[in-house]
Amino acid sequence: MNSKYKLATAAAAVIAIAASGLTMGSAYADPSGSPTYRTLSGVGSDTTEGVVAGLSDGITSLSLTSSLVSDGTITDLTGATIPSGTKIVGSYNAQGTATIKTKASALCDAVTRQNGSGAGKTGLLASLNNVNTPATTSATGDVNTNGTITNVSSTTGVQAGLQVTGTNIPAGTFVTGVSGTTISTSGPTLPTGAATAAALGFKGDGCLQFSRSSSGGSGTNSPALTYVPFALDAVDYAVTPTSNVSRTLRKSDLQGYYTCNTDYVTETITSISVTAGGTGYTSAPTVVITGNASQGSGATATAVVTSGAVTAVNLTNAGSGYGSITVSFTGGAGSGAAAKAVVTSDIKPVLPQAGSGTRSFWESQMGIADADVVAGKYPCIIDGSYNSQTIEEHTGTFLTDNMLVPFSIPQYNAQATQLLTDRRGRAQLASIASGGTSSAPTGITSPNKVNTSFNITRSVYNVIPTALKNTSPWKEVFNGGSSLACSSASQAIIQAYGFGLSGSCGDVSNSY
Repeated sequence: MNSKYKLATAAAAVIAIAASGLTMGSAYADPSGSPTYRTLSGVGSDTTEGVVAGLSDGITSLSLTSSLVSDGTITDLTGATIPSGTKIVGSYNAQGTATIKTKASALCDAVTRQNGSGAGKTGLLASLNNVNTPATTSATGDVNTNGTITNVSSTTGVQAGLQVTGTNIPAGTFVTGVSGTTISTSGPTLPTGAATAAALGFKGDGCLQFSRSSSGGSGTNSPALTYVPFALDAVDYAVTPTSNVSRTLRKSDLQGYYTCNTDYVTETITSISVTAGGTGYTSAPTVVITGNASQGSGATATAVVTSGAVTAVNLTNAGSGYGSITVSFTGGAGSGAAAKAVVTSDIKPVLPQAGSGTRSFWESQMGIADADVVAGKYPCIIDGSYNSQTIEEHTGTFLTDNMLVPFSIPQYNAQATQLLTDRRGRAQLASIASGGTSSAPTGITSPNKVNTSFNITRSVYNVIPTALKNTSPWKEVFNGGSSLACSSASQAIIQAYGFGLSGSCGDVSNSY
């Protein structure tokens, strides 16, 4: 162990949580009270489930009422005006029963509960693309180049938020309203031409209208999604009171731990695990064990081939000095075999479960790719599970003295004040420095406090279909700095949960 970077012991004093006037309250659960089913239903991020529930239902313990309520001018998915004072948003927890019921429709009786930002997006897209729609499947109508569909033969079950397909209608076009036999639409472009009595199809089950995300968008989604920021989060690292990891680290030190750099972590290779057997091997390929960044040497192993596939790798020499490790195969006339090193490590950096927005954000801050983590390039990392249990983000009950884990500061504080279920265990937030050296860091940011100068910050988002950003009720709730999610009443709730205010709240320019 390099004592320059690792502490044999750490102070055992418990950090006092500055409550800032917060009183003890109940941890949030799925929507309850009236109305049972809300117009906009959402799932996803564990990081923001509490604050979005607070925006949706208010915080009784702080006498802060829901800010996401109708003013009497907002319409629901059928076009009916939502009465003034009615709660609009139903935000469902990341953890709980396997399924949830989000709407009165039987199609929404068993919606899969989604845990994490990535899972939330997946659930939203599945709902938007569900072909088991309540809308009529045999309608015809006249497609017009202004985006309307007139003379529709049947509009039974057709409502805002369903996708519509037909001649000249671009993919990703949504219904925005129904009036008599006319359907209004919004899509990536207007229809490419007129069509008379065109056969119409509909997609979407109407069960989910948004998702929560603690990471920004990426790639191309079908249909396109817009990531609407509403608050700022700060992510720290957490350790136990008696941790072998320093309670003050620079970001570069954290990166050293999460890349298994030997200045921070001491590893010993104990075995090689085959992750893919490949095909076509007529003889045992040569096993190549490479220490990245010129760290490590001397490890050797032999492959075992059965029926053309690599079925085992026997470690013959553990070598020494390894940090990040790549295992590859050459020769043997086959292809596709893959393996990773299994190690013991004196320090174990932790990542939460796959699909977590905090996981992907922390990986980006640490300069590591998720594909490399999964492939085993960083064998010192505990990858999403420990002792056969999934590691949920912002949970510290599993922490030992040789672990460190990313933890949202607002989540930590909300758990400490019982606004959210307390899953901290012995976890305590550490301090991140902006400069200096590992032994003498400077610019130390105090834990338990969110501010725009914190060293690792991120926006958090509500995710909506891009084509619906100007359609009621998505527009009134999410779109723009004057939206309900960005109102002064919402800002009070956002800050009560420990999040920072976002200068880009309601920005709808980020489409993926």
